[in-house]
Parts: sequence; C-alpha cells; structure tokens
Amino acid sequence: MKDKKWNILSIVFTSLRILLVTSLIILLTIRLINKNNDEHNLLTTGQIIIIIISFIFLILINILLSLFVLITFIFSDNFNFIKLFILALLTLNFEIIIHLLLNIKKYKNTKIFMKETNKWNIFNISIISLLLGLYLIIDFISSFIPTLPFWISLSIKYVILYFAAFIMSFFYVFILCFIIGLLTLIMPGTSVMSPFQYLFDYFIPILAFSVAYFFRPVDNVKNKQINILQWTIFVIMPMLIVYFSRVISGVVFWLNPNVFDGVFFEFSWTGSVFAYSMIYNLFNSIIDCVILIIFVPLICIPLRHLRLK
Repeated sequence: MKDKKWNILSIVFTSLRILLVTSLIILLTIRLINKNNDEHNLLTTGQIIIIIISFIFLILINILLSLFVLITFIFSDNFNFIKLFILALLTLNFEIIIHLLLNIKKYKNTKIFMKETNKWNIFNISIISLLLGLYLIIDFISSFIPTLPFWISLSIKYVILYFAAFIMSFFYVFILCFIIGLLTLIMPGTSVMSPFQYLFDYFIPILAFSVAYFFRPVDNVKNKQINILQWTIFVIMPMLIVYFSRVISGVVFWLNPNVFDGVFFEFSWTGSVFAYSMIYNLFNSIIDCVILIIFVPLICIPLRHLRLK
C-alpha cells in the first residue's frame, strides 16, 4: 500500500521534526537556566538539575516515538492502524497521517484495522500462569542477591514482562502485570515503608511494562541497525515510566521525616530533594536498561512463534 515516495518523504520530515523539536527544547532549557537576573528569583542547583534532566528526557521521548512511528510505517505491513494513527498525531507526523487517511478504505479491508480479540481460553490462561510463576520464582531467587550501591539490583525478572508484551495482547499483559503488582507485597525482597512508596516503587513500575506492547518490534527487518534501534525503543519506553515512578517514590521516601513512625502525609516538596531523587534513581534505571536491552531480544526473538493469535 505504500511506495518509496512516501517512505522518503517520511524520513526527511521526521528528521527535520526531530531536529526542530530538539533545538526548541535546548533553547528553552538554556533560557530557563539563564533566567537568573533577578537576585530574588535565582534558580537553585537542584532546580537546574531538574530542568536539565526533564528536558533531556523530553528530547529522548520525542526521538524514540518519532523513530518508532517511522520504522513501523516503513517496515511493517501488519501495523495496528489506530495505534499508528495516534502515535503519528502525538509526534506531529502529518505526512503519515495524510497517507493513512488517504488509504483508510484499503486498510479497513485488512486485519490491521480490526480490534484484537481477548477471549479467555485454556491456552491463554496457561501462558499467563506460566509467566506469572516464572516471574515470581526469579523474583524470589533475586531477593537473595546482595543489593549493590544506589540500591542497584539485577533486573532479569523484568525480561518475563517484556516477553509477555511481545507475545500477548495488551489486555493479557495488563492482567499479568496487575496480578504481579499485587503479589509483590508478599515477596521477601519487597521493602514497603508507606502506601505511597509501594505504589510508585513497585505497583506502577510493574504496570508500566504492559506499555511495551505498544512498541513491539517489527518482524523480518533485515537491517541490523534498525533491529537494534527498535528493540532499544521496545525496552526503553516502559523504563521511562519506571524511572519517573521511582523518582516520585524517592521523593515521598526522603521528604517524609516521620516515615518510620508510620506517618505518611508530611511532605516538603523542595527542588533539591527532587533533584537528588532523579540522580539517585538514574543509576539504577540505566543499569536496568543495559541488562534488559541485552537479554530481552535474546529471549523474545527465538520464541516469537509462541505469539498468541
């Protein structure tokens, strides 16, 4: 349904958009940091760190989303029409939007426009149960491994969630992550100081991996660089949610002076502590990303034939 002209057009305009958005974000960052002429309105070091890290992540998210839309449009013949259309809107990819609208009648006659079926059957329940058991076993074994500085731990267990997102529909993955999020409370490695800390440190990060479903790599891409890129996007997008959830958890933990006395509602939202949480959790999240980028493709690619229909 696509021709080379649309592909070339998409590559050119996507590159220009990424360059333009990145330049605007950098310019905005510089202007915010340099806005210190008023002595009574000086930015603290913590506030500067927050601005820099936040805008770096904005640039990263824009680049990854734009590249994912481009890769899906060019290399996939079985993309989800609705998903691609929404992501194209988010990334302001007007040429792809125009192409989809011009060819909407053709796409309506194919399976890519149809909704996924989420009927329960013995096979689906067995797969979910198997993945749940594997996750809990790996999580239990990992709890005996000593924690490294900055609470860095090996996150091999998350490979199971990526594999689930790779072979199952979003409905099944979300159910699996929801159950795991609840069961995390009884796992020996779980350290719960408050309901807020548990929510942002464990439950939301587990649910975040269901988002990986929307960034599943395109099959049969022969270009190695494109393959590496799309698997990197598949891993990183959920980890961005995990990272910011961990940051909020750290803020809740460090800004509560009475946390060990059972009082969970006294917060002092100062910039320096928020910045410290961002830096502190950055180490753990980077290590997680490196481990997952290595192991997720090694598990998913050989087992792609297990995808649920």
